[in-house]
Amino acid sequence: MLLFLVSCLLMVCSEPAREESPRDWWIGYSESRNDLPEGQFANWITRRAYVVRADGSQRRSIGAELASQEHSWTQFAGWSPNGRHAIIYSSWEDPANAQWEREHKTFRMTEGWLVDSCLVDMRNGSVWNLTAIDRVSIYNTGLFFLPDGKGYGFTALINGISKPFQMNLDGGNKRDVSGEGSGFSYGYSASPDGSRISYHENYQVYIAKADGSDKQRVETGNPFNFAPQWSPDGQWLMFVSGEHYNCHPHIVTKDGSRLRKLADRGGYRGVVEVLKHPDFHSESSDVPVWAPDSKSIYYTSTIGDCVELMHADLEGNSNQLTHSQTGTRHYHPAVSPNGKWILFGSDRSGTMQLYVASLDKRTFDDESLWPITNVPEGHCAMHGSWQSKPSSSDGPSDPEIVTVAKSASDYTRKSEGDVIELADGRLLLVYMEFAGDGSDFAKTRLVAQESSDGGRSWGKHRVITETASGDLNVYSPSLIRARDGGILLVFMRQHRPGALTNHVWKSMDEGETFTPLSAFVPRQDFSLCNGTIKRLSSGRLLLPASPPQPGKPAETGPYSATTLYSDDDGITWQVSPSRIALPKRGAMEPHVEETGDGRVLMVMRNQLGKLYFSESSDEGATWNEPWASELITPESCPELTRIPGTGDLLMIWNHQYDASFRSHYGKRSPLTSAISKDYGKSWQSVRDIETDPSRAFSNPSCRFTRDGKAIVNYWTCEYLPDWRMQDVIDLRVAVIDTAWFYGGKSSK
Repeated sequence: MLLFLVSCLLMVCSEPAREESPRDWWIGYSESRNDLPEGQFANWITRRAYVVRADGSQRRSIGAELASQEHSWTQFAGWSPNGRHAIIYSSWEDPANAQWEREHKTFRMTEGWLVDSCLVDMRNGSVWNLTAIDRVSIYNTGLFFLPDGKGYGFTALINGISKPFQMNLDGGNKRDVSGEGSGFSYGYSASPDGSRISYHENYQVYIAKADGSDKQRVETGNPFNFAPQWSPDGQWLMFVSGEHYNCHPHIVTKDGSRLRKLADRGGYRGVVEVLKHPDFHSESSDVPVWAPDSKSIYYTSTIGDCVELMHADLEGNSNQLTHSQTGTRHYHPAVSPNGKWILFGSDRSGTMQLYVASLDKRTFDDESLWPITNVPEGHCAMHGSWQSKPSSSDGPSDPEIVTVAKSASDYTRKSEGDVIELADGRLLLVYMEFAGDGSDFAKTRLVAQESSDGGRSWGKHRVITETASGDLNVYSPSLIRARDGGILLVFMRQHRPGALTNHVWKSMDEGETFTPLSAFVPRQDFSLCNGTIKRLSSGRLLLPASPPQPGKPAETGPYSATTLYSDDDGITWQVSPSRIALPKRGAMEPHVEETGDGRVLMVMRNQLGKLYFSESSDEGATWNEPWASELITPESCPELTRIPGTGDLLMIWNHQYDASFRSHYGKRSPLTSAISKDYGKSWQSVRDIETDPSRAFSNPSCRFTRDGKAIVNYWTCEYLPDWRMQDVIDLRVAVIDTAWFYGGKSSK
């Protein structure tokens, strides 16, 4: 019997991994009419963005509300690197402008348009209009995620001239990176390592540093150069070069040298006509694309009277993938990120549909390809785009809970930290270690650990700073990126209760070392909480603090809430004159976040049984009177942050209240999350992260990674038999898929 069980166990353990299927991948694309004789505008306004599984199943519209206004439409434009968000263009044109353009057979892009690049969450449909934030243009396209995770690139029309721009992750700080170029730019993209950018300006290709400096022209000797694309390995840049409507795939090395022609398109004009009744500019550019291994390209070429799919390696050896009936056109090839399949458009059925073919054969036949769209006659399917990473039909996994630092005899309490993602994807966690009895007034030190696997394991423990001689302790670390790419560490030194000095240290080596940058409000009572510093869209740093109410002792309070702010990236700080007061022990441990409607919200720990809020309309300089929310809470620290990509607010707190409980007006359990889609007015999707009723979970801080994970750090301890909390405390991290927060409800 034992041998049988062992045999079964071995069979289970040796079972091969599930074969990846096209059904695991979403494909985004656009559908529209293409048979209306009134011109391209009449057909454009029927265009809508869709997604479908790569096996042709589960077709559905996406971002439909972006086309709710008359004379508007949507177009699918790409994916976030983690595949969780679709990039959708939201377009509107004034019919009078469209009529003028048709009469004059040219675009007039300085008026009568509004085009924005938006992110749509695949799990819940939330929309975030990035280019509407701090708007710089009425026409914004070409959105892509910068490889360093610090923001986005896009193309904006400025006075009718297209320019490459960058912006921060929150949509703010939009800036021109054209290097003061005056020409019309297009095809803007960044190298995979984020160090370089490329685009064509007046049909000449340029390579520059990421900020637009050191701009160098790629010399081809040809008047027309179009749509540069970096190879996935970052070693090559591909574009079409030659004459307008007679151009062919070329590559250069990443520094712009060693020009090489890879293939000839056989007289193909490089554009596909979309409309049954062509208009003045109704063709769509049809450019080559890279294979994921960077060793070959796929393109379209005229063969006889057909436009066929082709493949070429970097030595210029090519082969024909499709062999079609007379007059067939293929267009817009795109290779799946795993290199197994190719997506393309074709009118082989008489209607412009999208197809997927297996790349395990050198030519395609009916067995190796299948349609994924079924648009009716008089319609077309265009702009096909593979999801960046596979996404099965299953929902997001539950949070992964990791104990980063356990209580030890020499440091009995490990708590209060903050996390930041480093340029190479590692995570840096800075937190506190308490000596002695672990009480709030014990000697402490700030230490760091790193994770190279997304927060699932931690190491490289090191001390950043100790309690200064004669001081009580060092407390409350917060981390944030500096404008110049460095890392700012904000904390306070507690000289004695009520006598604090706040500090900013800076690292220019990705957290290996920190050096002092500034000290502010010296020996005053502006107490900080961990993980609370935020950068507003204007660039202002906002730091919440909780001094005692005027005239009250720092040791016992009651406390008030306010903010400190810096407009020079942490060197000097101003103090808000506002002091938010609440009954009993007051307003404590405030957290702040900027909302999508231009306000800043503050949430506060208190003893009143509900989370209380205040708001600021002047970026935290002043605050209005507080009000109670619908969310019940004990006296514990809440975390308020904003979810990248959706703009929705996320609250993490203890969803519990019991005025008769031994301490803090209720257990600090469960640790719960909730979402607000209306800038903090109401809260939904209440979910429990940790639920053990015998433990307390406190002082959460949440930061998001580039791949869509929330890294929530918090401390935990067991309640004693008489329900007192103890100071034997461990530090934990919860790794949570962002989509998880939008899931079901807890039992509360």
